[in-house]
Amino acid sequence: MLLLLLIQIVAREMETTERLSSTCTVIVTVQDVNDNSPEFERELYALSVNEEAVNDTDVGTVTATDRDSGLFGQKGFQYQLLVSDQHAADTLFSVDPVSGAIRTKSCPTPGRAPCLDFETRSNYYLTLQVTDDQGRGNSALVPLRIDLRDVNDNPPRFEQFLFHASIDEGAKKFDPPFRVSAIDDDSTSVLSYKIVEGDSDGMFSLDAKTGEVRVVKPLQVNSSQVATEEFTLTIQVTFFF
Repeated sequence: MLLLLLIQIVAREMETTERLSSTCTVIVTVQDVNDNSPEFERELYALSVNEEAVNDTDVGTVTATDRDSGLFGQKGFQYQLLVSDQHAADTLFSVDPVSGAIRTKSCPTPGRAPCLDFETRSNYYLTLQVTDDQGRGNSALVPLRIDLRDVNDNPPRFEQFLFHASIDEGAKKFDPPFRVSAIDDDSTSVLSYKIVEGDSDGMFSLDAKTGEVRVVKPLQVNSSQVATEEFTLTIQVTFFF
């Protein structure tokens, strides 16, 4: 910081009958030196971005302060991402050297590896460096964590193509319980099961949440209701995000 001090000096005669005097003003200029390092407000910055973020998506801005002025202060800051995480620093994220804005880099398959993909990797740890005097002076470092927000970009799928179970004639339930199951790579998806074909007579029910198939009417082969010894049910699974 540049300071101007105005000092007034008075010269006065002491040994004369008529004490004459005169004054002058001295201007003292105090020039700032780069004796303070930049400082970040926090010890760790946590940012987040959607896994399907495209080129140049804003992730967040991280800035520092400096007690010095001019190029020795914030006007001379240069921000840089250090390669603490080679893959992320080199190919997925960038920082504006002047503003400290963190953005995504261009990648051909957003939401899929090797680009940002929550199912492959949900967070990245980087180090942000700021240096004053246009990158020639004092520096400061701060850890930076970028969390990916999951989006519904994966369909559910059954764990196997065909589920099979048997039940005794006249039984009121499957023993052991008969369940169909599906999986979804999206961590926040909620699955729902439904019988869509093969049960026109309403012989079975299906728990929409668990996928458990239950008997509604006891099965009596060759009766008026049950004309077959085998049922083929088509079950649909859908997801809610």
